Amino acid sequence: MRIPLDTLPTFRIAAQSESFSQAARALHLTDSAVSHQIKRLEESLGVALFERHGRSVKLSPEGRLFLGTVQSTLGAIADSVLVLHQSAGSAGTITITCSSMFGSKWLSRHLRDFMERHPHVGCKLKLVDNSRVAEEEDTDVGILFGKGPWPDRLTMLLGQVKLAPVCSPKLFSGRVGIPQNALDLADYPIIHQDDGLEWRQWLEAAGAPGLGAFRKHIYCNDTGFAIDIAYHGGGITLASEELAGSYVREGTLIRPFSVTSDADGGWYVISNPRRYQEPRVQLFCQWMAPYFSAILPSVPA
Repeated sequence: MRIPLDTLPTFRIAAQSESFSQAARALHLTDSAVSHQIKRLEESLGVALFERHGRSVKLSPEGRLFLGTVQSTLGAIADSVLVLHQSAGSAGTITITCSSMFGSKWLSRHLRDFMERHPHVGCKLKLVDNSRVAEEEDTDVGILFGKGPWPDRLTMLLGQVKLAPVCSPKLFSGRVGIPQNALDLADYPIIHQDDGLEWRQWLEAAGAPGLGAFRKHIYCNDTGFAIDIAYHGGGITLASEELAGSYVREGTLIRPFSVTSDADGGWYVISNPRRYQEPRVQLFCQWMAPYFSAILPSVPA
């Protein structure tokens, strides 16, 4: 049996989302190209990995079993690549550019792990507006939110972003329990990072009325600041797992509802193809990947 190895990353993304369309967007392929790769993999294995119902797909029992094998196999390959990179002259300093939002909410919390794992690599950090990350020339790695790819940049999708309400448990102090449905939020300040679109999309996903039912609103243009307001008990904001997950695990923020909505974009790592040739740059990207189930780019020729 010869398994087409090039189809495994496609299968992993499609299996995790149970959607060929989401996999196509993540990989910048057409839906038919993803479907063709999955079919080729199924034919090589002799089993159906997905149950198909019209345009929707669901992992079959065999698919769930195979997904575990694929995830562990790709993880082992990534670990092996790290070892090779460490022995290939990766010592030096890398310049990392990102927004203050990502820097303060994610990178600052995880950078210690990278430094401890790879003490031979130093980091120079540059914080700029998210819209300027892709424009920075004097950088090795850029981390930004948006819709890739970017011209003249090697692009790695860290993950599509799902949004859900987060707030401090102090917000409900003196009240009877945590809200049980979206309408229970009507008396609390709703924190926006745009003109209200993200909240309208989440309320629709939750099957709740529109924003007209809510009486208190706070508008700001920075996600990090919105999370800070929520952290201090000032209201409820929408935030992704990437930016708010650490706070939720610590218990300083809570998620009152499990319903999520899709953000208009994803988190990406970008790099100049020439700079990505540097082993320490690839080492940093390999380190980030497991946190996001990322698809790593191949080394450009």
